[in-house]
Amino acid sequence: MEPGRTLLAQATRSSQNPAIAILCSKTKPPSVKRKAQACLSLSFALVLVMGCTTTPRHAGKLPTSSPVPLEVLSDPPGARVEINNQYVGETPYKGLYLRTPNQSVTIRAFPSHLDEQLQVKKIAADEPLPARVHFDMHCPCGF
Repeated sequence: MEPGRTLLAQATRSSQNPAIAILCSKTKPPSVKRKAQACLSLSFALVLVMGCTTTPRHAGKLPTSSPVPLEVLSDPPGARVEINNQYVGETPYKGLYLRTPNQSVTIRAFPSHLDEQLQVKKIAADEPLPARVHFDMHCPCGF
């Protein structure tokens, strides 16, 4: 038997895993062969310990989000609208807001004209989100 096949036959006999035997061909020096065996052994051990899929421990316990219809109006129209510091559009705005339980919501209407005032509506986490929010952009009472 030629030397390469002898090494392959020895690797096959010494290893229970045929994939290791394939990696241990005649072209690899012994140190590479040991590293390959160690890597494959570690990989197989991890798969056995962790399984094919993992499920987070908190699965099913996270608060779920539910889309809530929301309309934001202003007088005059054209105010820039932000919900929780994210720009959503200009008034009149209609959309769905994804609110998670126990989350407070801040709606801001930024003026489109110099004679208008910034308006802010804060909704506490325990309050329901109104379907319609109206801002009078000339009123300095939005804080």
